[in-house]
Amino acid sequence: MEKNVLVLNRLKLKSINLNFILIATLIVWIVINISTYISNTYFMVQVTGVSMMPTIEDNSIVIAREYFAFESIEVGDIVIAKLNHRNIIKTVAAVEGDSIVVLPTEVYINGELVQTIDNPTNYEQELVLLEHELFLLGDNINDSGDSRNLQHELDRGIFTYEFIIAKVIIY
Repeated sequence: MEKNVLVLNRLKLKSINLNFILIATLIVWIVINISTYISNTYFMVQVTGVSMMPTIEDNSIVIAREYFAFESIEVGDIVIAKLNHRNIIKTVAAVEGDSIVVLPTEVYINGELVQTIDNPTNYEQELVLLEHELFLLGDNINDSGDSRNLQHELDRGIFTYEFIIAKVIIY
């Protein structure tokens, strides 16, 4: 009888050890996958330049999250866009369906004045954004390369979702 109890106790101990090993392995696997996801999805970016001041100062570090095609982009989002061989950081000022009027000293979106420009330009534009189009502006509009003045690099200065590589989540 004692021998049977001893054998049963050893079997229970082996079963407990096996369960512990399985659970520990599962936990390690989960931790590795979560950390890989986070490190591939979230990243830090040093912002150089004054185009986003005062919201984001020159040489500030921001945390961004990779942009996925199924996500929506809304007015007010700060995004990182790939433009030719460089990345730029700007605020989404208008999205599809919005009407934009850019005058030498003012920017209107849906009839509302959103920016006043201290350094007048010769540039004027009036348009309505189509599906998946974005109008991006720097917060420091007097010193920003954005949708108003990037026509030489973009059709009508308009960005599409394909240009967006990340959304800034902490700045």
